[in-house]
Amino acid sequence: MLWFLRFFPLFRHLHDEVEILRSNNERLVQENLRLQDRLDAAQDDRKQLFDMVRQAIDNERVGYQTQINFHAQRHGDPPIYPAAQSLPETSLPTEESLRPIARRLLPSEMMANANKKFVNEFLAAHAPKA
Repeated sequence: MLWFLRFFPLFRHLHDEVEILRSNNERLVQENLRLQDRLDAAQDDRKQLFDMVRQAIDNERVGYQTQINFHAQRHGDPPIYPAAQSLPETSLPTEESLRPIARRLLPSEMMANANKKFVNEFLAAHAPKA
């Protein structure tokens, strides 16, 4: 820069404006870098979330296929989806396991049966003889 131009007020004013614009430009470049970093971080987060969603959908599909396999095997059919889990052979129903299990009587049912038995015996003992 020519040193004698500093003596002109218009030049000093333009020089000050240039300096202000340079500092504003530096500030905007720094802000642009910060925003670019935030954008990169947001894009990475978005990619990670999409990967998590894809993994959740895949896991849901496998869980559903496993449930279908279990349901089919409980009815004696082979597994429909071979890639999904299936029940081990030892847990499949057999003829012996299909027999019904005797249900425990409730106290009220035991009382009703005892009353019914008593009434039947009483009526049989006091019935008119033909």
